[in-house]
Amino acid sequence: MREQTDELASRLAERKERAKNRPKIEGLSKEEQEALMNNYKNQLEMLDSAYAAEQRRQMLAMKQKADQRRLRTQKAKELKEKLEKEREKKQ
Repeated sequence: MREQTDELASRLAERKERAKNRPKIEGLSKEEQEALMNNYKNQLEMLDSAYAAEQRRQMLAMKQKADQRRLRTQKAKELKEKLEKEREKKQ
């Protein structure tokens, strides 16, 4: 996902640079202006989508790590209690 986001961002930057070198938008026909704006809109939506997907991926990874930490803590607590009970029995 990160690679796709970076790739889209670089492609968008390249297109912006090429657009700077083209004649100004006022010199384009109405159809060309609409096509250009639709193209930019589509690129922005793709970039937003990739960003949102990356955010979801990172949130899932954080949630999984938190769940694993919670489980490890719970198991450690249970083992500690078990050991204490065994020690009490021996005494």
